[in-house]
Amino acid sequence: MNPSAAPKRSIMPGLFLILLGTYLLAQKLHWIDLGWLHIYPILILFAAARSYRNYSQFKRSNSLFNFIFLSLVGLFFLIRNFELIPFWPIETAWPIFLVSAGFGFLALFFRHTRSGFDLAFGSTLILLGMTIFLNNLALIRIQFLADLWPIIFIIIGIALLRNSLKPAVETDETKPHSS
Repeated sequence: MNPSAAPKRSIMPGLFLILLGTYLLAQKLHWIDLGWLHIYPILILFAAARSYRNYSQFKRSNSLFNFIFLSLVGLFFLIRNFELIPFWPIETAWPIFLVSAGFGFLALFFRHTRSGFDLAFGSTLILLGMTIFLNNLALIRIQFLADLWPIIFIIIGIALLRNSLKPAVETDETKPHSS
């Protein structure tokens, strides 16, 4: 297989989660004291629309994941900023990123891969995100999450980065056609 013909994978989601987790961990451990920037949900939804356009044109699974993830995150912050739900600070509401990623993996499972990994990982992210969110709202109490929760972003970012850097698997659709 021609290496240039292999589908390219983005390393950006992995890098983003590593940087986000590092920032949040440093803030939580009082290594830095920077305020959280205001979130622009409309820009997030525009990025989601672009991902949907890419998915509809090229049927790339990463565009489907990005569309689901960005749509859910953008909608959450949009309704939060318009106070249709309580205005939870990001330190409370961050598990929406895990839940959104989980739904992204479930979308991949149902639309593309039928991979047990996508189903299991997506379900785990949703369950973990909801558990942490309920813990943050003090509806349940899980003490070990209090200080070290940003490590979750770092671990997921490393896993995504590792997956992005693996060689693409050749399928019937990606094999060059011989004449």
